[in-house]
Amino acid sequence: MLRNQHYSLKTGLIFDINHQQNTKRSDQIETINTIMQTTRHRITWKVYQWLRLPFLKKYSIKCVKI
Repeated sequence: MLRNQHYSLKTGLIFDINHQQNTKRSDQIETINTIMQTTRHRITWKVYQWLRLPFLKKYSIKCVKI
């Protein structure tokens, strides 16, 4: 009986630790998501600018050649 109680106490502690770790992880994921949501526009705009730059140069060169 004592063994079972000790075991259940151990599993309870393990469960509690896992639960704390999971909540920490979910909090971290939430913060990462909020950071991505706030910076997504800026990041995509930068990428968009970097992607469009060579195309604009090629297009302008073609326009000049024509």
